[in-house]
Formats: sequence, C-alpha cells, structure tokens
Amino acid sequence: MTQTVNTNNPSQSSPTIDSASASAVGNSGKYKVDYQVSDRDSDLQEITFTAYDSDGSQLDSVTEALNGGSGSGTSPEIDGGKEKGTLLTDTITVEVKDQQGNTDSETIDV
Repeated sequence: MTQTVNTNNPSQSSPTIDSASASAVGNSGKYKVDYQVSDRDSDLQEITFTAYDSDGSQLDSVTEALNGGSGSGTSPEIDGGKEKGTLLTDTITVEVKDQQGNTDSETIDV
C-alpha cells in the first residue's frame, strides 16, 4: 500500500483502501475488483482500476467517482487482455484519490 499526502496542508487525511480483491470474469480476459475505501476527511473523489501485463504495459484503466467518507462495491469490468487463449494481465493497481489530491494505492497480483 502506498499513501501520498498533499504536504501543503499536513492536517489532511489520506484516503485508505481498506480491502481490495480481484477475480476473473469467466474466461473472458476481464476482471472485476471488489473494494472498500474510506477517508477520515470525508472528501473521497475517485477510484481507478488499472490492469498491467507482465512487462508493466497498461492494458486497461477504469475510473469511478466517489464521494463522502467511505465507498465500497465492485468495479466495472477491466479488460485484462487475452492472446491465443492466454490471459495477459499480471497485476491490477487500485488507486483511491480524495479532493485534496491525497492518494492510496494497492497492487493485486492476478
């Protein structure tokens, strides 16, 4: 987990990824992420899900809006790529951002 706090206002609180887990959607080459996030400042802004292959190349990225002090749910389908029947996704990074620009991220091996 990597947290970044905007140092212009040290009293701010970073959002937190409380949990995140990815699962394949059948044999489609797509994934969904179940997540739960929170922010003590109640100023969540967005959550982004990004799939990468084993070389670190981005395959897909999906961003959803958030608001308030907490959020949970399941991401839209993330295209993990598929070549000759082989899934290409190696990791999915989840990043939550608040309205002050503070972030938390977590990388999930799939």
